[in-house]
Amino acid sequence: MKRMPLKWRVWPVLVIAASLSPCLPAQSAEIVQDRQQSVSEKPCTSWQSPAKLHRTVGGEKGDLLVSADGIEFRPGKGITIKLPYLEVQTFHLSPHSLSIETYQNRKMRLPGIERLRFDVAETVPPEIAAELARKVQRPSQNAVPDSAAQGIVIPAHHRIFAGGTNGILRFRDGGIDYVTGTPDDSRSWRWADLQTLSAPNSYQLLVFGYRDTYSFDLKELLPQSLYYRLVDAIDAHSAAESQQRRELWLGWLLFIPCSLWPQDAVKTPVIALEASAASQSGGQQVLLLDDVIREALEKSPEAQSALHAVRALERRVPQVKTLPDPMVSVGWAGNLTPFSVMPGDNSSYRGLTVSEQFPYPGKLKLRGEIASKEADAAQADYDAVRRRISVDVKAAYYDYFYFDRAIQTTNRNKELLEKLSKIAEARYRVGKAMQQDVLRSQIEISLLLEKLTVLEQQRATAQARINAFLVRSPELPLPPAADVEPETITHSLDELYAIAATNDTAVLRNQRMVERSRLGIALAQKEYRPDIGVGYMYQQRSGLPDMNGVTVTVNIPVFYKSKQRQGVAEASEGLISAEKMRDNRLNEVRFELKQQYLAAKASERLLTLYSKGVVPQSSLALESSMAAYQVGNVDYLSLIANFTTLLNYETDYYRQLADYQTALARIESLTGSDVTGPPVPTNLVPYSQSAMEAK
Repeated sequence: MKRMPLKWRVWPVLVIAASLSPCLPAQSAEIVQDRQQSVSEKPCTSWQSPAKLHRTVGGEKGDLLVSADGIEFRPGKGITIKLPYLEVQTFHLSPHSLSIETYQNRKMRLPGIERLRFDVAETVPPEIAAELARKVQRPSQNAVPDSAAQGIVIPAHHRIFAGGTNGILRFRDGGIDYVTGTPDDSRSWRWADLQTLSAPNSYQLLVFGYRDTYSFDLKELLPQSLYYRLVDAIDAHSAAESQQRRELWLGWLLFIPCSLWPQDAVKTPVIALEASAASQSGGQQVLLLDDVIREALEKSPEAQSALHAVRALERRVPQVKTLPDPMVSVGWAGNLTPFSVMPGDNSSYRGLTVSEQFPYPGKLKLRGEIASKEADAAQADYDAVRRRISVDVKAAYYDYFYFDRAIQTTNRNKELLEKLSKIAEARYRVGKAMQQDVLRSQIEISLLLEKLTVLEQQRATAQARINAFLVRSPELPLPPAADVEPETITHSLDELYAIAATNDTAVLRNQRMVERSRLGIALAQKEYRPDIGVGYMYQQRSGLPDMNGVTVTVNIPVFYKSKQRQGVAEASEGLISAEKMRDNRLNEVRFELKQQYLAAKASERLLTLYSKGVVPQSSLALESSMAAYQVGNVDYLSLIANFTTLLNYETDYYRQLADYQTALARIESLTGSDVTGPPVPTNLVPYSQSAMEAK
């Protein structure tokens, strides 16, 4: 039937929905009312203290006021600054300071946003700090925890670069506190401020906030159950917020009737993955592969570590491209009294010297390009980590899918076998079958129960593996996997070779290191050229005119045979090593592609054989033997043999389907592209050994 145009389908819905708007779900109405009242109507204790705003030289003194309307600074002279909470992007609060990042642009068309930093005379009360965090709502840094709050306490040591601090970790209903004698190092995290947690062992805890990251050495054992409860609390808070946003939008925009709204959606937080999709039959929740991959990439500590490594190397580029710091020296000669001269002594003086070192032109540029290539190599490592996580998640998901379908198939065949057992018992009672038929059927049922036990254990293991990728508790239940349809590879093996040669992350990394080594040779050759130092000297002398002087220094590469020449040789050897590493990786990529391609093609042929030949034929054979057994033309052993054959091939079909999809995932990881999409252009040729040598 032809569908009507969109506008004719939408307008009746909106007209009907207008009449249903008074029937908004009670929970959605509460959510909307809570959103409207969260900033203005909830009670807030006002607090005021003398403060200094560090915006000009010397700062501006005045009074800082925190109230229900926002943050206000009243200077002794000048215009009052008023900031409603909606204009506060985030803040950092300590007992005697408050730093605010706003959504307002800086004045005088300066780049960046407006930042305000206050020093307050009075200590900020913990209730004011908690109220400020609640009003702003967005992730912030609160260093004023409530020392009187109740919760589970574990002594801990916060590790920092310069040493660390000792204090206690308190796990309470609303979040996590770290209380220490160093006020600026204390923290109070709400669940909204936390991204995730990590416990490498039972005596270490990593707290990943949206604004800061803390590493704790625990002085007492962290119970595993407590750790899982904390992680689940963070995940439940995120899931509840997502559910509230979905209900809010659906409630206001679509005006869904009360009878269709799930009344317990907010009170019972569920995994975001469980609500991602529903199967077409009965609305059962299913697990989608794309959702699992997305959440695993977002939460993976390994991916986050690789990303920060890239950012660290990117920060190195401007450092190596910058001139060395200038040198300033002050001195005097004559008396021991600082900066004094001896009257009448012409050799007595006080002076000032300023010098700067200028590398030979081109050196700084080459150093910056080398650092940039190292950052590009780290970016390739980051991409490799993401691809590997995606492949591992897909492999775990397809195993989970296989065990799901194998359990369903085995249960279905168990019911069929129980029916066959009843038929055998009925025939035995009337004397048309032997007792061994009944016993044989009971044995087969016991064997199926054994197989089900193994499959359920393997399914639980696959479920725990997926939860590990999602940084969740291993015991967290998951819905069944969505249906998987076999796809077809649209690329030839030669095309896959060519794509992988240009897209494989390890090849790309090695290529960046080759380019880096070439730049290293150019920089080593530049070391033959001298650097130039320029200095200015000013002297005051007793009874004589002041003196001014200029010095120019040049380093002479006298020992070039044992230094510069060896440096060029070192860089050349490094280039050869990088090129060999790239060539070796290309050979490995070709082998891995060949291996996965053959595995995928074999599984593809078996899938076709099972779906179009073996399984339908086995099913017909079983049906025929069942009908023949009921009239006594076939013995029970033949019937059981046909039944076992059908069961084995049905489960083998899903095993081959999971292996086939896993092989495709590994091929896509090597090529960095969708191998089931349109074919690549015909002019794309493999990156061969001769091409590498020519380059």
